[in-house]
Amino acid sequence: MSQPATVSLQIGTDPTVWVVAASQDAVAGATSPIAWPVVHPVAGQLVLSPGHAGSLVVGPGLPSAAAAAQPAVSGGISPRGVVHAPGAGPPPGAVVYLPSSTATTAASPGYQLEPGSQVANVQQGILTAMTAGTRVSFSLNPVPGGPTLVLDGATLAFVVLVQPSS
Repeated sequence: MSQPATVSLQIGTDPTVWVVAASQDAVAGATSPIAWPVVHPVAGQLVLSPGHAGSLVVGPGLPSAAAAAQPAVSGGISPRGVVHAPGAGPPPGAVVYLPSSTATTAASPGYQLEPGSQVANVQQGILTAMTAGTRVSFSLNPVPGGPTLVLDGATLAFVVLVQPSS
């Protein structure tokens, strides 16, 4: 069985180069909000609104040998700005990476959603907001009733969603 095609993708002014499981034609030709699995630098889902991306640089993905040498990060990640100690176990909620002027890292991949958040549900909410040009909000960890992440689907270029491994 052959491996799915991968492409590298740099979106707008965000410095992170994402490797997604998709064909170059599919990514370059996308016109409406869509999601693809991310295989590097984190394992997750990239939700893209091509009309708001500004620019897309689409190229060949990592060769399988390079991908094996640089595995994607899954689990053991933390909210932006908080280091999650290795061996401490995964955080309890999904993480949302938003476009940034600094690249994603294992120590700072994005905003941690409340415990129990499921990537598929968050992804569908974001795709719906992007398609309808509406807002969607999610509670952030660590406390219920705490901060809320509000995303404007009318202007949002992309997000990457990571569900920690259990």
